[in-house]
Amino acid sequence: MSSNQVNTMSDNTERPPVEVTDWNELIQYVQYLCRNTDKKFKICMVDEEQEEIRIENKDEFDTNVKYARDHGLKSLILIIYIGDERKFDGIYHIRKSKEELNIPKTSGFPLDKLQNLRGNVLVDKWYIPVKSEEALGVCLTAAIKLAQEGKLDTNVECKQFIETIVPEAFRKLQTTQSVFSWPREVQYGTFDMIELLIDLVGTRLRYPPVPITLLNTLAITFDTNTTFSQKHKDEQLPTRRIYKLDDEEFLRKSFNNKTGTYGWLRSFIQRFIAQNGLKNLRAQFEYINNSKSTTTTAMEYNCLLKLFSKCYQCIEGRHFRLLFTRSIRQAIKYFLDAKKHKDESSTHLNELNETLIELCFNYEMNDEVNAILELLTVPINDDTPLLSTPIAPLIMPLEQLTITKKSKSQDNDERLAEDMNSLTMNNGDARA
Repeated sequence: MSSNQVNTMSDNTERPPVEVTDWNELIQYVQYLCRNTDKKFKICMVDEEQEEIRIENKDEFDTNVKYARDHGLKSLILIIYIGDERKFDGIYHIRKSKEELNIPKTSGFPLDKLQNLRGNVLVDKWYIPVKSEEALGVCLTAAIKLAQEGKLDTNVECKQFIETIVPEAFRKLQTTQSVFSWPREVQYGTFDMIELLIDLVGTRLRYPPVPITLLNTLAITFDTNTTFSQKHKDEQLPTRRIYKLDDEEFLRKSFNNKTGTYGWLRSFIQRFIAQNGLKNLRAQFEYINNSKSTTTTAMEYNCLLKLFSKCYQCIEGRHFRLLFTRSIRQAIKYFLDAKKHKDESSTHLNELNETLIELCFNYEMNDEVNAILELLTVPINDDTPLLSTPIAPLIMPLEQLTITKKSKSQDNDERLAEDMNSLTMNNGDARA
């Protein structure tokens, strides 16, 4: 069954089918629809011959799902009747088993898939498989598992994947001009691979040290100017990806139609936030602040700051400043001190300087811009203040903030969809 099928409701409006993740969730929808009626309900599943099969319990549901999986179906349509009226259309996406995905059962890394990627990604005539069961998806899934176990940085093969394959694959998937000519299924496949990348970064960001390569790669995704972002700048937020966000004020709600809505990009940022990304990002700044400076400190600051430097069109500037002013001032203080003592290579410090200025300009942090620019044009000595405006008092930590969430106006179908899991999209291969 295709996810293009739509609801036919009693009000003659067409809506996409709501994603159902399991039998229990389907029963919750039934209970919701029956809350104001005594009419009997009926649940039907549409088979490959477009016939409706009535299902009455979890065993029947699981049996039909297994049959569909064994016969290569990707999804099943579910219909709920209240009395004789068709009240609900749902879709159940059939997820492949671990055996089908070739996900290793141990904490090892799939060397055959890694070798496959080396031969296909790190070449001039490249192609990148973007199906979840193919090499890139399998390796990303294995890396996420290792990150969850805290073993990502100690697995040699996985580190090679992170340092060489991941940056090159996602650069090619998002910045080459051929993106504009790829078919829709490849665009969906790239979407799925990016979500796996976000899951990997979100998991690894929970603990130190700063994952420099992963954050630099994710910064490519969080950039409105990449080919992939421009290709999809007029997309709306995917309706079947609903995230429960602790911080709903971070992303903009309204857009100038001339610049685009960046629905896909905002969905990626939502996914990052939903994994405590903002909190963990700020915790990495604290980790650096409480550690002794090393030869990688400038690179660590740079990748943390760069993450949101090129997607300011999607972010509420006021709220960004509220969350990250302290971290940015901390980085400015480090930068000025490092320039004074020449603690790190000029290349890394220059990159940090460029990122700081771009970030502060884009988010209208005028005091911080002036501090950098003014101090860079005069000799720095022991009597020179580190900032033209005092750092203290700093902003209140996020944990102490009380943020009033905006009320949402949703119809019944949107309320039903609040707990939906991510939609699994059809994939293909991306080629140069």
